Amino acid sequence: MRITNSRIVQKDGVTILSAKIESVKFSKDLWFSTPAKYAEHLCIELMDCFLVGMLYFAMVNGENIHVDGRVSKRLLFNINSYLIPYLIQYSPKLKPVRVTSSQVSTVCFQGGG
Repeated sequence: MRITNSRIVQKDGVTILSAKIESVKFSKDLWFSTPAKYAEHLCIELMDCFLVGMLYFAMVNGENIHVDGRVSKRLLFNINSYLIPYLIQYSPKLKPVRVTSSQVSTVCFQGGG
């Protein structure tokens, strides 16, 4: 699975943060939206939210994930080292996957939301 093309769009008083998800099963956009007045609280520098949103689906289907963009270094480490092995222990239908990213970031997002 690939997660690419993170973008933000303003439409009819709503802010939409989306990314392209390409799986062996489908190719679609995953999006999150909020009223435009809260747009300043969205983190557009990192693609962490899309990674977290697709992790369970990837594990059910046994698909590795590559994020073509910036992901928090700490999140990437914790998912690969702790979360995936932990989830596999408690849910037999999940398969081990590997998560990679083209860029990692050590910057801590200081959201105000």
